[in-house]
Amino acid sequence: MKQVFLDSLSAYGLTIFTVIAKFVIDYIKAHIRNAHIQTATSLAEQVVNYISYAIPDADSATKKAKAVDELTKRLNTNKIGVNFTDEQVNNYIELAYTKLKGLLK
Repeated sequence: MKQVFLDSLSAYGLTIFTVIAKFVIDYIKAHIRNAHIQTATSLAEQVVNYISYAIPDADSATKKAKAVDELTKRLNTNKIGVNFTDEQVNNYIELAYTKLKGLLK
């Protein structure tokens, strides 16, 4: 009887541990993902600012292409490039450009 009680208590404890561990792991994943997004946003703003001053004579399509390439390169350098699709990188560049354009007006 005592052994059955200890076995069920052990199983109950393991279940609680598993549930708590899952919540902790999900929280850590979300925190890391948010940090990656903040890094990508910051890098996009830096890239757009740099490109706008480095090649002021180029047309907007050329600037955007260079900005996307540069942001992809910087994300890969920081070893987080695999977490972003080409579409997401493009969106970060557009967001940074819109933000910069809004600051310049």
